[in-house]
Amino acid sequence: EVLGAIRRAKSEAKRPLRTEVIRATVTDSDDRLALLDQVRDDVGAAGRITELLTVSGSILDVSAELAPAEDG
Repeated sequence: EVLGAIRRAKSEAKRPLRTEVIRATVTDSDDRLALLDQVRDDVGAAGRITELLTVSGSILDVSAELAPAEDG
């Protein structure tokens, strides 16, 4: 779900999937965040995420700060 949300953010911004994510923040339950922590490196690599932050909360929310668009 996290990668899907990251890809959706890139798509909505009309940016290529290879666009770097400077910071992604995932809010979710502690149990689900613990699962995410087990695959943190893989999710970071697949989503091209530099910094992956997690916040405890009651519902899933993913926000992404994309790297500036390259000119050219």
